[in-house]
Formats: sequence, C-alpha cells, structure tokens
Amino acid sequence: MAGLRFSRNEVVLCTYAARFNGDDFGGVEAIHSLEGRSRDSIHLKVLNIAAMLDEKGIARESDVSPLSGLPKGQQGRKTNWDIVAELVGLSRTEHLVECRRVLERQAALPGELPVGEPFIEGTARQVLVNRYERDPAARRACIAHYGPACVVCGFSFAAAYGPLAEGFIHVHHLKPLAEIWAAYIVDPVADLRPVCPNCHAVIHLGGETRKVEDVKRLLDQRRRA
Repeated sequence: MAGLRFSRNEVVLCTYAARFNGDDFGGVEAIHSLEGRSRDSIHLKVLNIAAMLDEKGIARESDVSPLSGLPKGQQGRKTNWDIVAELVGLSRTEHLVECRRVLERQAALPGELPVGEPFIEGTARQVLVNRYERDPAARRACIAHYGPACVVCGFSFAAAYGPLAEGFIHVHHLKPLAEIWAAYIVDPVADLRPVCPNCHAVIHLGGETRKVEDVKRLLDQRRRA
C-alpha cells in the first residue's frame, strides 16, 4: 500500500476529517479499514488536505494543524486536489452522508470495544462495525444472542473454514442509520441481525435495503425450485 495513490473513497473521508471532525465517522481507523493503508499515511494525508484548504482560503472547522512543507510525490501539495475540490462545496451534513455511503459499501469488520455502555449510534461520534454498522459492542451482543451463523441462509464461517474463521460474520442494521438522521440507542437483538456477505450484498443490492425475511423467502423459493 505504501506509495500507492489514495483512492477516491479514502480522500472523501480524509477531506471530511480535514474540514470537520473525523470522529464523526470513525476517524483514522475507519479510513484504514477501506484499503488497509497505514495510519501514519492517513494522518499525513489529512494534514496535507488541511494545508491545501488553508492555502485556498477555504474555511475549516477542524483543529488539525496543516502539514508544513511539501509532501513527497510528483504533484506535491496538489495531490488529490481534483477530488478535494469537488467536496468543498458540500455542507457538513452532505459531506458526512457521502462518508457514510463510502463506509456502507464496505464489508470488513474492525475489532471490538469493551462492553458495558449503551450502544449509541448515529451521533456526531460514531464507532464502526462493518464500516457502517457502527458499534462493535452492539455487534458482539447481537452475535451472542443469534449466534455467528447467517439468519438468512444459515451459513457458518467456522463450519466451512474451521477455527480461522470462528465467530466471523457480518452484522446488518434492519434500518440503515443513514435513514434515521438522529442519535438513538441500539437494541442489538431487535435492531441487528448476523448475515453472511452474500446475503448482506443481496439485502442491499441495487441501493435498496430489503427485509431479511424477504431475502430468506427468495432463497427458500430457489431451493424449492
């Protein structure tokens, strides 16, 4: 990953962090989860974007200190400015929605956080699971209740791949947080379901959010056929 140009998705999140507050979407860890890029590189990219914005006279709300001097690379400070320039016209809310869309499309799971606190999601400070499932503790509580097998097709990573994949599963929000637009306390049993990547993809196929029951019905129909 070292030396590779930042992807558009990475720049979308880095620019938001430079303009506003990266904690709104999960910060460096969320950006790292996109491509596996080093956290130091991400930090420097945020600082460089902040410097570009300052040099262009574009107001920032974040308190990050802009990167002094020119970064390495053919374009120096101007690297990724084409993408940044498209984003600066967005409001904070609009840009955060774009960050959420980027994270929604991802499918990896980060580590877990300690349990014992309310699972609050959708606020200006978000913790991510499945890059848009937010709270790792809520994910863990969901799996503890339902088990690590897909509630749609029954697939178990541990059964298929052995101990290496023990406990791995995606966790699906029955109602996407992007549609809620407010902070709320998550009920891991009522609001979340463990699903495999295939079923999760079908649930969101075409930009929709299908009901778990509907996707299970489609699968059952195919199996009977």
